[in-house]
Amino acid sequence: MGKLPCIACLLNGQHTTEISLHHIDGRTKPGAHFKILPLCVYHHQHSAPHEIRLRYPWLVPVHACGKVGGRAVFEQHNNTQSFLLELCHALIEKMDAGMTLTENV
Repeated sequence: MGKLPCIACLLNGQHTTEISLHHIDGRTKPGAHFKILPLCVYHHQHSAPHEIRLRYPWLVPVHACGKVGGRAVFEQHNNTQSFLLELCHALIEKMDAGMTLTENV
């Protein structure tokens, strides 16, 4: 999973390789480490500067940062976390089969 770019950026036509892993269902539950998403800093927990958010309205953090973001707003702009997890698994299968991800995804 850590080899994937930010899955939310990728869904929006961008390729951001510096990511952190976001647990979608807690960090201590059994199997929690199998439910993770690769997210960039602005999709994970920090809000992008206002001028960047104006250009990229989908660039909101899943963890609210002040009045910006939160799970509902993140999912409104980037699809559900469950969908993104399925997309990650599909991309990993394709990568295991030899597909490479480029900046022109």
